[in-house]
Amino acid sequence: MIDADRDSMRASGGKFARELSAAGIASSYHVLPETFHAFLNRPNEPVFADGLGLMIDWARDIQSKQT
Repeated sequence: MIDADRDSMRASGGKFARELSAAGIASSYHVLPETFHAFLNRPNEPVFADGLGLMIDWARDIQSKQT
């Protein structure tokens, strides 16, 4: 999961991440500093690459586990 540091909905994202963990579901939770809601919709912002990088790393990890 990726959350924006300055998102008003961040608290619910954090709660959901804790619930996943408590249920034994493998997950990771990242809060990107100095970001606002929907930052992944703004590819010209520098932090977009950070969020995209986290998603690429996750997809590669999933793929490596399947092969």
